[in-house]
Amino acid sequence: MSESRVERWFQALKARGQASVSIDEVGEAIGNDLATTEDIDALFSALEALGIAIRVDGSATPPVLLRAVLSCARSLKDKGERPTAENVARTLGKSLGEVRSALLYAQVLQR
Repeated sequence: MSESRVERWFQALKARGQASVSIDEVGEAIGNDLATTEDIDALFSALEALGIAIRVDGSATPPVLLRAVLSCARSLKDKGERPTAENVARTLGKSLGEVRSALLYAQVLQR
């Protein structure tokens, strides 16, 4: 686990000065960095220890969105295309943040 990476994400989210952050905001803070399950756990633990709640926003519930994202990624792969977050977002007509949130949700489920 990269402490400096987790600390950078934590500081970015803490700087918002909010009582809660959305999964989408967490995804934005992580950006294109590789986040392991341990990284996510450390980040969520640090936020929660400071009293910052993690909330799920959006029109689609995370499980529904995750199913759509995974199904789309499989379909893209079957077509010989690279199932990047950008390709999945474009194919589904979703924002990149929504796709990243769904993938982050999957990591949270693995905790």
